[in-house]
Amino acid sequence: MASCDINANASEERMPKKRKTSTKTCIKCKQDNGCLVLRGLVYCRKCTQALVTQKFKRVIDEVIDPHEASDAVLAIGYSGGLGSSLILHLVAQSLCPSTRRTRRHTWDRIHVVYIEQDVVSGYIDHKVELKEIESVVAKYPHFHLTKVPLEKCFEGDLYSDPPRESLLSYLGGLPTRSAINESIQIMTRRLLERTVKSLGVSHLLLGRSLSSVSIALLSSICSGRGSTIGEERQSSQEGVVSLNPLRELGSKECAACVWWYSLNVISSPILHLESGGSTASISRLTRAFLSGIEKDYPSTVFTIAKTCAKVVPKENNMGICALCFRNAPTSEEQFGASSVISASSQDLEDSSLRLCYACKTLLTSGNSRSTSSMNTSPLPLPIWGMSTPNTH
Repeated sequence: MASCDINANASEERMPKKRKTSTKTCIKCKQDNGCLVLRGLVYCRKCTQALVTQKFKRVIDEVIDPHEASDAVLAIGYSGGLGSSLILHLVAQSLCPSTRRTRRHTWDRIHVVYIEQDVVSGYIDHKVELKEIESVVAKYPHFHLTKVPLEKCFEGDLYSDPPRESLLSYLGGLPTRSAINESIQIMTRRLLERTVKSLGVSHLLLGRSLSSVSIALLSSICSGRGSTIGEERQSSQEGVVSLNPLRELGSKECAACVWWYSLNVISSPILHLESGGSTASISRLTRAFLSGIEKDYPSTVFTIAKTCAKVVPKENNMGICALCFRNAPTSEEQFGASSVISASSQDLEDSSLRLCYACKTLLTSGNSRSTSSMNTSPLPLPIWGMSTPNTH
């Protein structure tokens, strides 16, 4: 009889530790001393900067055909964070007119859109924050800054309360911390897309690195948005293509280039909606998990992004969710429906508003740590959720 018992006298077998590099010379130029280790390979400063620029241009050329670039209108979604600060510099260095012009076409005017989140952020002085944003963008002569407040998602004649109060009422009525953070991300993305479309933009550049994209991919899967994870890498809504030119660059090389270029990074806002419950959310837990993995096993983050890129939805006939405005199955059993969401019962009564599974869960799921108190008043939805989008 075969036995699975481990021989106590046998030497213990362990996974071999990751081999550390012994060379100090740059693996690319083989001349200068290295100053950064990327996935076990040593790079000098000059070669690292060249590698970052090369990968940035490669993603741009994959999406925007250099022969048809004259018809493209670009915009940058700027948040003041690490990735968006670096992408401002790379766009100004590579895509704008300069004495070192190497591209077939460059852009004389590029829009920069900043979504003001002072309603949900921890900034003490919003005016100081705006001045920092304006001073950063003003350094680039070919950029034009457009500031849009987040509460514009609730601006219109369909609301009885002012936009700011409607936004706070909507967020305050959501059941969980994850729902609040996810809703802010959805509103920021949709407001960016609607704003750049009104400016006549065809391509929206986002400053999300490989690490940020991987975090977004896993967070989407955990939230029930597995059928739309492909749109985290690149999406197209209403004629506007959203892409991540830094999606092949890890946070380590991005941070190194920001330091070398002496770029001004404005700290990311901290949500202060602490009405109760746990401060942990799916996105924050995923970020903490992947950040720990990336430190010791950086190739794992690349594998996550590469594997998720192969995932495609099973159903070809897709509709549009009224809240997140992304593709979702059109079968009735996989759709939620509501035109008026009650914070107390969360009943889905009216089939005029079609919601995907994830958005239905976002509005209705609750637990012992729910952040919202019992409230019988209906939740106001963002302006694009007040009408039913057409399926395609």
